[in-house]
Amino acid sequence: MNKAFKLLICDADSDTLLRWAMTGREIGLEVVLSSTHQEALVHADFHQPQIALLRESSTGPSIEATIRELGERSSLATNNVVVVCNEDEPTSETSSPWIVVTDESLMSEALERIVARLSAESALPDEADSVEAMLSEWGWVSASDANEAPQECESSRPWVLAIDDDPDFTLGLEKRLATMGVGLVRAYRGMEGFRSAFESLPAAILLDYEMPDGNGEYILRRLKDSPATREVPVIMITGVRDLGLKRRMLLAGACEFMTKPVTWLQVRDQLHQWTDLEMTVSS
Repeated sequence: MNKAFKLLICDADSDTLLRWAMTGREIGLEVVLSSTHQEALVHADFHQPQIALLRESSTGPSIEATIRELGERSSLATNNVVVVCNEDEPTSETSSPWIVVTDESLMSEALERIVARLSAESALPDEADSVEAMLSEWGWVSASDANEAPQECESSRPWVLAIDDDPDFTLGLEKRLATMGVGLVRAYRGMEGFRSAFESLPAAILLDYEMPDGNGEYILRRLKDSPATREVPVIMITGVRDLGLKRRMLLAGACEFMTKPVTWLQVRDQLHQWTDLEMTVSS
């Protein structure tokens, strides 16, 4: 399973590249090597790596800027990045979402933790009952809702588009919106969601940040650049806690930036504020 994940490595030293590449291959990762910042961006765009291994450098772009640019060009999430830095020159973000190691001996362990988490996240729940129980515990569905089959999104009724790779979260949204006569279309990949919005305009878009095939920042820019989707309200709902990201998303055109976990009432209130949807339970 590990070979399904790609590791992007960037370092100016060729000996380091080979040493790190050997570490990645020993874990079972497919390795992509880059010796410059620009080359790493090109490889991220083409290979779409899930994991990155970088060195903190006092020259060139900051590590924050590098990780942000890599994320804009691929599905790379910040918590899937390992940064190697000198012990006497720690990374500028001590509370950063990426993993910082000061000793190469710790690098393999950090990569293995990421691989284990990605493998677990890629496995969908085996039983629908376990998902229903979890949603009920969270307060997203009631006992009566859990017994109802999901409704298809009919063209005659209003609908919302959720671009989010969390199936449990979007299932809860679907059931809650169905009680109000509102349909939900779920897209688990960024560009899949963009195409859905472009082909048939939803009343609103609920957009995650970290997901495959285009992160939320890239998808938001595409939505706002297109005359066809520019006016559709976009509400960011993500597990990423980053004030800088929040400012960028709001400046790029998002109506609101919400950090998970969120309650159904919070989502409902945002949809009520930014759309003409009737957010009351239908008879």
